[in-house]
Amino acid sequence: MRTISVILFLVLSSLKSAFPQGEIDTQSKILYRNERTFAAIVSSNGYGADFRFAKRLDAFRKSLYVLEFSYIKHEKEAKITLLSSQTLGNSFVFGKLNAFYALRGGIGFQKEIFGKQDKGGI
Repeated sequence: MRTISVILFLVLSSLKSAFPQGEIDTQSKILYRNERTFAAIVSSNGYGADFRFAKRLDAFRKSLYVLEFSYIKHEKEAKITLLSSQTLGNSFVFGKLNAFYALRGGIGFQKEIFGKQDKGGI
């Protein structure tokens, strides 16, 4: 029984590996000149916004520019809601002394070594 299972496994695995990729798609390629990406960032310690811009230099290289603005909370901040008759519904942040806003920028470079052969491929 064990020998039959091993032979069956080898036969089935060889059939699957004979056709792993399928047909290569011969669609015409579209070259985008520039890319723009906007993002909203929400995390456990704040929120922010992100903008990325990529400028294509040629068919295989592009330069990247990143700008991010975010608000970062201190880990000891705690929001407390007051329930007294004079300040009904008012809240304040216990332990907050300052607000911290971060502005980050970056420049990068990307080079494509191999292109994707067909749509949906890896």
